[in-house]
Amino acid sequence: MDDFDFSSIWVKYGLKETPFSTAPLRLFGTLPIEKVFADREDDLKVLGKRINSANSTRSIIVGEPGVGKTSFGNYLRWLLCIKKKTDKKYITPPIEIKLQNDWNAKQFLRSTLAAIYNGSKIFDWDEKGIKIKAMAELKSLLKASKQKSGGGNIQVLGSGGGVSYGESLSLPQDIAIEVLEDLFLKIFRELREQNLSLILQYNNIENMDAESLSNLLKSVRDFIQIDGLHTLFSGSAESISAFEIHPQVRSVFSDPIVLEPLSAEQVISVLEKRCEALKVTDGNYIRPFKNESVIFLHKMLNGNIRFIFKLLDDVTTRMQSAAPCKITVEDIQYYGSQKSKEYVANLTPNEKKVLFALFDKGELSLTELSDETKIAQSNLSTNEIKSLKAKGYVATYKNPSNRRFTMVKLSQSTRLIVSFVPKELK
Repeated sequence: MDDFDFSSIWVKYGLKETPFSTAPLRLFGTLPIEKVFADREDDLKVLGKRINSANSTRSIIVGEPGVGKTSFGNYLRWLLCIKKKTDKKYITPPIEIKLQNDWNAKQFLRSTLAAIYNGSKIFDWDEKGIKIKAMAELKSLLKASKQKSGGGNIQVLGSGGGVSYGESLSLPQDIAIEVLEDLFLKIFRELREQNLSLILQYNNIENMDAESLSNLLKSVRDFIQIDGLHTLFSGSAESISAFEIHPQVRSVFSDPIVLEPLSAEQVISVLEKRCEALKVTDGNYIRPFKNESVIFLHKMLNGNIRFIFKLLDDVTTRMQSAAPCKITVEDIQYYGSQKSKEYVANLTPNEKKVLFALFDKGELSLTELSDETKIAQSNLSTNEIKSLKAKGYVATYKNPSNRRFTMVKLSQSTRLIVSFVPKELK
């Protein structure tokens, strides 16, 4: 039997784990957010001052995929709620709330209340003197459950109050919305009596089409304006249109914070900070990358930090027999071309046409895609698009401006791979 080596590759670099993790920075994690978050000072000042200047705010954080929206919101919450540099007192749950595509006002309140309860246990609000009587009422509504779905389920990890590690709790689906509304108002009334404000972060607003999201925000408009609540809604730039559909929604939200991609130099700075934070205690480490490799990827991938890190991690893992080594541009190009060849080998000629057209032109309507590929629109829908969606290569959605039109775009992972397809295969 082969003698496999299952030891971590990163030990060879003097690191505890990969510095190329694509997961968002959390309030608490292996990568300490206060040490590895970089730049964004102007945007942080704008949003921080906005929150400090009012009893209730509603902010939108948008940007391209991989730009670091979740990490940005988490770092702001760390500054205001954990570091506590301000005179005001802010509290927050540890995890963001992820919007689901089928949410209505009731499901919004269920998940928000579940997140608040989760935060109260993990951060031991009782022990810190934050006494909220309505929490007992909320706890009585929660039921131990093994459910994994969204819409009000929470995982309480290592918390007190008789809740075991990893126990899944949920608010029953059949609970009346009036009960949820009453409980929500009670909690915030008690928070304000203690001069406390709560910051909640809602992610993945692009999971909902613009009209559905706008209708949801309109239905919860009164709740997100309550004194003592500051909400951060983050998602793709296309989601901004949802805040313009109903004047009642647009009027309660501040101008969006638009995050631009970090520069290549800033990405290098982020990686240096990560390596420093992950080095073995009191030890030295070997940088697993060259600056020119990061600069090359930054230009090629339009600054998408998630893609940059993923490629660096994949190439380093593939070259573990040579570790410790610094990934070069040549290493990246070789790995990318080999991966892309494997990727397109099983595609039909028409499927290739679709992928390359989307890569060159960006997202297209079915009509535009038909014109670009010279494939009949009826065939596109029933053959190529159906097949590529099943493989996870493309995604479709209704055009927010005109829902009669179906738009098609590459998945993020596909765009990454297609970037390396040699010209002779296109």
